[in-house]
Amino acid sequence: MERLVAYLLRAFPSKTAEAVEAITEGAVKSDRVRKWLQLQCAPDFLALLHLIRAFGADFLVCVIGDAPESLLEAAISERRARFLESVRKLEEEFGSSSSR
Repeated sequence: MERLVAYLLRAFPSKTAEAVEAITEGAVKSDRVRKWLQLQCAPDFLALLHLIRAFGADFLVCVIGDAPESLLEAAISERRARFLESVRKLEEEFGSSSSR
């Protein structure tokens, strides 16, 4: 449970509960997340599925701790894809601003 809380706080240092509700498109309510953050209760299976959908393999690797190699590879692949997408957006942004 502590790993899940640490992951969520790292992902959203401020307004964590509200951010989790937003990223799960309202499937996980902020009041439930606040209870997790205070270690009052644990997420149920459905909430975990929504978190996995929202955060992907990286979330699973962090929460599981000793994740299998295949899951580590998936997390690395997802991170690489996010990085390349951010590079593409920056190149697009700077490319369009230099043509002004």
